Amino acid sequence: MKKNIKTLFLAVVFVTLFSAVLGGCSENAEQLADDTMLSAENFSTEQPNNGEETTNEMKITIGDTVLTAKLETNAAVDALKEMLKQGPLTLVMTDYAQMEKGADLGTTLPEDNQSTDVRSGDIMLYQGRTLVIYYDTNTWSLTRIGRIEGIEEKDLRELLGP
Repeated sequence: MKKNIKTLFLAVVFVTLFSAVLGGCSENAEQLADDTMLSAENFSTEQPNNGEETTNEMKITIGDTVLTAKLETNAAVDALKEMLKQGPLTLVMTDYAQMEKGADLGTTLPEDNQSTDVRSGDIMLYQGRTLVIYYDTNTWSLTRIGRIEGIEEKDLRELLGP
């Protein structure tokens, strides 16, 4: 069976901000392959105990479509944020079992695997190295990274390709 490949551009802007700087925060857009533009404006924030502000969202660009994923709070997400401070990731994701797209990150992130029911839009970490975007349901022991918001299952499936 031939596997189809779709390139996903992941970008996260993780800027530590002090509350005095919060008004009107934005980053310049970055030019990626195929003239896909990524920008970080109007990210929502959460307030950690130390008084600093950090983002809890990740922008995912697939072709010309930009999606927003709300991130979990765990060691794997913290490590992913550190990776993305170096710049956006471009991942070539392959289909697995007609339910998910996955790509090797090239490094291992901390695992907090829990048996979980996943559904379309969930972003998970498999075996510490593979970032997975689900477009269907599954039950497995995985580390939760986040969830893509604002897109229906059929639209995500179509966007990710066959």
